[in-house]
Amino acid sequence: MASLTDTWRARFDRSGRVVITTGKVGLGCMFGIALGFTAGGLLMILESPMWSWSWMIGILSVGFFGVLGLPLFASQFVNPDRLIVTTGGVELKRGWPNSKRNLGRLAWSGITGIDTAEVPSGSGRTTQMTVIRLTPAAAEHIAKSDSEILASLRATEEKLIGGPGLSLPSTLRGGAEPLTAFLTEVWRRFR
Repeated sequence: MASLTDTWRARFDRSGRVVITTGKVGLGCMFGIALGFTAGGLLMILESPMWSWSWMIGILSVGFFGVLGLPLFASQFVNPDRLIVTTGGVELKRGWPNSKRNLGRLAWSGITGIDTAEVPSGSGRTTQMTVIRLTPAAAEHIAKSDSEILASLRATEEKLIGGPGLSLPSTLRGGAEPLTAFLTEVWRRFR
């Protein structure tokens, strides 16, 4: 059986284009977790006296996981994040509610390297992410379209990954290692 990287390579060689979307299994797991915390929060609300600690935690759980999390994860099933890889470069199209954070087409010449970085994910754990290292001109071009909030998030991202770059969503199909291997191979071919 062919690996995911081999499948992407074959598609790319056939058509000169590959679209890598958010993995449905990971999204399903995240949706299930949010659903579980929402149900637990509802139970805490129903079984606890009003204004008790468990009642307030239940309200927060339903508010965060039910009101924010469930619609976010459900929307990703309908409009997933997409990384479009072509002979000319890469393009990241974010699904709702991140659609304003779409990265325009980034030419291979604006990339100085592609690697995997570990970023803190809480509780002492780390998450592996594919990082696209950018030339100063490419980083400046991307920064021009950033809002004030997005600019501060990008500054934090640059501190985490160690320089101008872009970390791809960890929810993209295949995970960081295969994605990094495939993008590096295509970048070396077309830069």
